[in-house]
Amino acid sequence: MRLPERCDVLVTETLSAFCFDAENIIELVADARERFLKPGPRIIPESADTFLMPFCSEAFGAGRLPPRYYDLDFKPFSERLFKTCGLVRASGQPFVSLSQPAPFYHIDFRKDTRNPGKTFAPFRITAEGRLDGFLGWFEAHLCEGVTLSNSPYLPLTHWWQLYLPVLEQPHYHAGQTILLYLDPSIVAGEAAWNYAVQPAEADSRNPRLTLR
Repeated sequence: MRLPERCDVLVTETLSAFCFDAENIIELVADARERFLKPGPRIIPESADTFLMPFCSEAFGAGRLPPRYYDLDFKPFSERLFKTCGLVRASGQPFVSLSQPAPFYHIDFRKDTRNPGKTFAPFRITAEGRLDGFLGWFEAHLCEGVTLSNSPYLPLTHWWQLYLPVLEQPHYHAGQTILLYLDPSIVAGEAAWNYAVQPAEADSRNPRLTLR
């Protein structure tokens, strides 16, 4: 596409369930900034933050499948069904949050040019329970005081929520800390999520978290 003149405003809805994990919004907006916009333009949304939260649920995801039923082992079925991450409709359904949500990525559409890379974040467990996986969502900042989100605590949108299953379904107790390592591994604008969960413990000689 070519425009007869540069523009003052860019409005885009190329957001995916975790903001940037599909549709290649960051690189597309960067290209549009360079080719179509005047200096100091208004971009809507101007930025976005992404969040992940450990949870368990009997209503959706791997948690709705029993490990054994009529003396049959359902684990191979669960592994086949949830061998990759996907989307779930968590909004309006019962689930237990095992900790507060953690921010993972901040995207600034006014200046970012590349997709985010590897990162990690700790979660302090506040509710005892089985870890079925992590729910992910975005909060997009359209302009000052106006946001748009697909949080599971809000009514369902067409974005649903990102679901990173943990098929081992470990049990955690309040007060424990776990680490989630995350790699979007973007290929052709699509995330092929790589992630790992490990417990962590505080080293008395070092206040940082150390792997157990």
